[in-house]
Formats: sequence, structure tokens, C-alpha cells
Amino acid sequence: MNDRRRDGRRDFVRDVLARTSGSACARACGLLPDLTDGGLETLDRQLVRRHLEHCAPCRAVAVALGWLGPELAGRAELEPGRQAAVIVAAQAAADELCS
Repeated sequence: MNDRRRDGRRDFVRDVLARTSGSACARACGLLPDLTDGGLETLDRQLVRRHLEHCAPCRAVAVALGWLGPELAGRAELEPGRQAAVIVAAQAAADELCS
């Protein structure tokens, strides 16, 4: 087997392992912001959606991010107010579920 072909297979295996090894919840939660923003590659999007079909805690985080996303985007230019504590608490809860 030539070196380029071997390197290509090695890169493929490394990529698959990176996407499928370790904690599925941690991986999925780490990708949820990009999923809600539409910034995931096709394979990652499919993997996260498949995970969400079977994982209620991660699905709850995804729903919360879906609700908070527009709110957070609108507040990016504002000074933090009393609701900032609620948003931080929601993120802390999401982090706890995903760890």
C-alpha cells in the first residue's frame, strides 16, 4: 500500500474515533451551540441528532438552547441585567448535565 493511501486511511480512522469515542453526552453538548446556529458539518449534525433521539437530558439542553439562543443573541449588545443570572444558571445546569 502506498504512503498516501495509508495516511488517508489513518486520517479517516482518527476522524471516526474522534467523533465516536469518549462520552457521547459531552461530545453532543459541546456541539449543541453549533447545531442550533446551523454551523455543523453534515456528519457531526447527523451524529448529534441521532444522540438526541435517544438521550433525554441532552435533548432537554438542546431545547433550552433553542429557546435561549435568540434571547442571548439579542442581549449580546446589552449590559447584563438581572436576567443574566438566570442565563448563567441555565448554562451551569447544561454543563452539569453534559459532564
